[in-house]
Amino acid sequence: MEKGVNIYDLLHGFWKENEYEPFPTSAIALFFFLVDRANSRHWKMPVSCPTTFISHLLSMSRQTVIASRDVLWKRGLIMVSKGDVKGTVPLYTIVMDPKMWTSRLTMEQTADLTGNLTANSTVDSTVGLTTYNKKDKISSLYNVEPEKILNLDVLEELFLSDTPMSVPCLCR
Repeated sequence: MEKGVNIYDLLHGFWKENEYEPFPTSAIALFFFLVDRANSRHWKMPVSCPTTFISHLLSMSRQTVIASRDVLWKRGLIMVSKGDVKGTVPLYTIVMDPKMWTSRLTMEQTADLTGNLTANSTVDSTVGLTTYNKKDKISSLYNVEPEKILNLDVLEELFLSDTPMSVPCLCR
């Protein structure tokens, strides 16, 4: 068994990735098929497995297996050495550290977002917008005075005098 393989972390990492961006059902089936194969080989990587064999066992077309493999590969969960028609079998390596999946995706997403923000940075989005305080907006809708925060001395004086307060009070 490869040192440091924790199948629970691997599976937990997979489902976290799925929450971030859901995998197609076929990619999920392929990933768990590869995990099962790797486990049965005591995590000795790479795992060789013909595409037609996977296709038959998972009841999906060859094209679906290849598309699923590409999804997992692009998301960084596996590495693949593609086979060829003449008998070379594809080799699959599961990336064992789920932190590598997320960090790679995060870097790509950050680069994309940075590029988009830079491209749109010349637009002034504040033009024509009025700034307001939420409390003021709500107060004006219901014709209620905004809340006033009273200090402890004023509160103590009001309580001791036992007089009704004319302003709503927010006590902290």
